[in-house]
Amino acid sequence: MVSAERNAPLAPRNIDLDPSLHISFEELGPPANSGFHFVPEGKSLAFVIADKGVDNVWIQPLDGSKGHQLTHFNSGQITDFRWAPDGKTLAVLRFHSTSDVILLHDSAYAQP
Repeated sequence: MVSAERNAPLAPRNIDLDPSLHISFEELGPPANSGFHFVPEGKSLAFVIADKGVDNVWIQPLDGSKGHQLTHFNSGQITDFRWAPDGKTLAVLRFHSTSDVILLHDSAYAQP
């Protein structure tokens, strides 16, 4: 993190995330679709973590204290999320993909 305030030191500050979460950030589309968002109070970052094929929003305080899971979905992926202007409601755009596989073959050419 780097402060955008005037006369602030330019040295970046790293925020360590919980190593047990096995976090890796991959942007699979336009950069505005997910990534990091400041929580409305401005003292934390929110981001999506995928665990065993399920996405949830996590909160990481900027002071380096332990982060926590905000949503507790049991299935599906999160495409995007945003807070309402009053900061009291979180909108989450989610999707779930289901597919079936069917094997077709022509029995007229099957060998006896």
